Amino acid sequence: MTQASIQIGTATFDQNFLTATREDGLTVRFSRSERLLLLHMLNNAGALLTRNQLLDAISEPGSDKADRNVDFIVNRLRRKLDDRPSEPSFIATQYGEGYIWVAKKASNKPLGTGAYLVVGPIRGLSYIGDSSPLAQEFSKLLLAELTHQIGPSNKVVLDPNSPPLHAFVTDPPKFEASLAFVRKGDILECVVHTKNFQTAKLIAIQRHVINDNSCEKRSKYFVAKKVAECVVKDIWVAHAKHPDDLAPLPISMHDASIDTSGVKANWKESERRLNRVIEVDPDDAAAQLMKATNIHSKYIFMGHQIFMGPDDPRSEDEENIERLISASLPHIQDQPHLVMIAAKLLFFIDRGYRRMAVELSEASYQTATTVVASFAAMGQMRSFLGEIDDALQLFDQALELCEEGSEIEAYILVLKCQAYLAAGEQEKLDHQLQTLYKRRPAAKPLLSISWAFPSAPAARAEESLNAITARDATAIILYNYYVAARLFKHSNHFENTLQPTIQLLSDHFGQSIIPEEVKALLPGQMNA
Repeated sequence: MTQASIQIGTATFDQNFLTATREDGLTVRFSRSERLLLLHMLNNAGALLTRNQLLDAISEPGSDKADRNVDFIVNRLRRKLDDRPSEPSFIATQYGEGYIWVAKKASNKPLGTGAYLVVGPIRGLSYIGDSSPLAQEFSKLLLAELTHQIGPSNKVVLDPNSPPLHAFVTDPPKFEASLAFVRKGDILECVVHTKNFQTAKLIAIQRHVINDNSCEKRSKYFVAKKVAECVVKDIWVAHAKHPDDLAPLPISMHDASIDTSGVKANWKESERRLNRVIEVDPDDAAAQLMKATNIHSKYIFMGHQIFMGPDDPRSEDEENIERLISASLPHIQDQPHLVMIAAKLLFFIDRGYRRMAVELSEASYQTATTVVASFAAMGQMRSFLGEIDDALQLFDQALELCEEGSEIEAYILVLKCQAYLAAGEQEKLDHQLQTLYKRRPAAKPLLSISWAFPSAPAARAEESLNAITARDATAIILYNYYVAARLFKHSNHFENTLQPTIQLLSDHFGQSIIPEEVKALLPGQMNA
């Protein structure tokens, strides 16, 4: 079908009304009688048409054909258009009188309008002979798998005749997975091109055998699932690697997970996706940096659960971050926003790289074009170095550019609250926390303990304290220590970040909940 295809109801008709592609992706062909009846009803849409009028439309006037022929043709049309008489989308019955065409013609609005992902166009069907039904069935299976994996929050459609970008007046799809079917003897293969629809930038190409009957695991159902997984993974990586101007890498990875699944992917799923990318291209420096970032994000998003576990993975994780950054850093020097993330990770693992990390951050900050991400990263670095006022100015500049309620706004609010806590600014922290709690109510139970000043914390934290165990308390202290307190250069900032939580929890559970590695760093508090 060409750009002149016509959208009517849930079906797309070719300009001559010889065929139609239904919403489920099936393409149907009309007989002469069906086409004549269809055209007559379309030309009289909304009007009641008697059987005799419809009979005249498909035969010569005055024909002696029984008007019941009309009923048979109408029923065939309904079956081909997947139309139910009880809930008509195309043809409604006026009992005892005739039929009414009820579907409305769209104003050349492509099926992919407003879609997150369009599966199509589909090419090669006319060259694969009797394998065409299998190709169409596979296309529908792929649509079902992609819809399942991406989730209900994003629209996925199958349009075998998907037009190019200029055919969309408004709201074109974000991504496209076009299918090209190739037959080699008895073997049917599908080549999938995944691309950014709006920029036409190719993301990935994959080729799969569809009908290898020698292996049950290579059934069309298995292949559809595998292809869908690859498409979703490729989109996720492309989105995370090339975020908009605002988001730093951890947030872009988070947003990409939500876009491709409807929910935030856990770190294990992100690691699995990244391992597959690196397996295909071991020299992919951006993917290596993303994997290092994912290890760090594991502690940020799941630190409490990690420190509740029987094992301590910190040393191994730090070694992996160091190895990945060492491998990627030489190849990302022309991408300041990635260098800044690498510097932040080197600062985090604290293995003798802090001076280097600071130098890299300052140099990257001067040239980075991702303004908000740069403000956030540089602000956090300066906060750790004790330059709290400079850090707060950078956070405020970043917040001015953020959309209210976005993930990046919440991320920067957390960094700003952390700076206020380190500086001992209780009133300012409390004020900023109220804004953060409005944006992210789920954060309140943990933060009311983690960021509670000892002067009057009980009223704010009592409910949260009653909901946790002594083991939880130990994990919270280790979490605060590892992801934040230990990174501050000045001892007063370190103590302000950690001591309030320790006092609150030890008053409630006793000092046995304080980890030994933390006790050694706060002897004054421990001996009090």
